[in-house]
Amino acid sequence: MLHDRTLEALNFSLQTALEPTVKIISAEPVSGGCINQTYKCQTNQNVAYFIKLNAANKLSMFEAEARGLDVLRGSQTLEIPNVIALGQSTSQSYLILNYLPMTSLQDEFLFGQQLAQMHSQTVPQFGFDTDNFIGATPQRNTWHENWFEFFMQQRLGYQCDLLEVNQPNQQIRELWPKFRDSSENLFAYHEPSASLLHGDLWQGNVAQNGTAICIFDPATYYGDAETDLAMLSLFGSPSREFYRGYESLKPIAEGHAQRQVFYNLYHVLNHSNLFGSSYSQQAFGMMQQIIQWDVN
Repeated sequence: MLHDRTLEALNFSLQTALEPTVKIISAEPVSGGCINQTYKCQTNQNVAYFIKLNAANKLSMFEAEARGLDVLRGSQTLEIPNVIALGQSTSQSYLILNYLPMTSLQDEFLFGQQLAQMHSQTVPQFGFDTDNFIGATPQRNTWHENWFEFFMQQRLGYQCDLLEVNQPNQQIRELWPKFRDSSENLFAYHEPSASLLHGDLWQGNVAQNGTAICIFDPATYYGDAETDLAMLSLFGSPSREFYRGYESLKPIAEGHAQRQVFYNLYHVLNHSNLFGSSYSQQAFGMMQQIIQWDVN
């Protein structure tokens, strides 16, 4: 149930963004991940909204998400939830989005094509105009001209620094110099463009709304398009139809299977920081795999 002061703040934000008479008349808890409380809220105008709640000091997380959603919507490719408002009450921060009645993904060919179209939108440098979050973990996005250095410093290096604080791992620490050298060889002939990325594109963040393909809960930045493709394969595997759709518009470069391990290491390290040491062993194994490829 929504707290009275939170409901008051939500109504004020909706009235400011839309019109003075709009008001929430019901709120139904819905599934939406493990970080936020999420609700489907119905208004007196018979319009539904999707609302995310967290502690009052988490407003910056919603501000970053809203910025990412707005940039993704601007690509005019996939369907992206529309940001209606965000703000905070005395005890909670919130993000209000339009409600999309989503079902599981059906048209994987179209998803592949539209993701390729989104990835075809590029900028001169790697990064983003604001830092944001990958799950609950801060994600640094300082602009950089060199993709490999950006990813090593602001993705893998940053996660390893957090690991030293959260649960130091001697194996990973000692393997890091050799891993860095071997990883650089993965990019000897790969010079990616800075593509518009979702940034946290596991299969749970993709759905369908009628004929439209929706993506949501982003960690947006500009980087190698292969990072989105890699994460789609981290907890499952896209169908052949997805790749057929994607490559009909944007071919995938040679060597992507090895780089997929490199890119997914970021998310495994993040899971280690968020959920515990079992992921640290997986990360160590991935680092060893990349070193072994280089030796062979």
